[in-house]
Amino acid sequence: MSLQHLTHNRLNGVTGGIWRDGDGVHKILTHRRDDAPDHWASSADPAHWNYWRREALVYGAGLPRQLGLGAPAVLDVRETGDEEIELLLEDVKGHHSSQLSVQDLVETARALGRSQGRGDLPEHPWLSRDFLRDY
Repeated sequence: MSLQHLTHNRLNGVTGGIWRDGDGVHKILTHRRDDAPDHWASSADPAHWNYWRREALVYGAGLPRQLGLGAPAVLDVRETGDEEIELLLEDVKGHHSSQLSVQDLVETARALGRSQGRGDLPEHPWLSRDFLRDY
């Protein structure tokens, strides 16, 4: 299978790249990108809305499952260098972006609302607090 670069927000300083190959979906999390606009810059502060390690920590803690949210299975997590992590994720078939129906969005909003409205959220120091205010 050939390497296929996947669409993502190239402004976000945390994302070094996302691609699909025969192994699954690879995603690089980084704190080293200097070309991100200030607002999208990654942060080393676990309380910051764009903390660069958060996605790896979320997967490592099993948080999507705990909150009843679907997420690709994590096949591997590799510290690939100074301030860089590679996630190898299950390649989940489906549709996204402009392919989503109104019903898809309704179901997603409902699932996110249920997970965010729970009173028993874990107290991880790296969970984002006040995201909308900070963003």
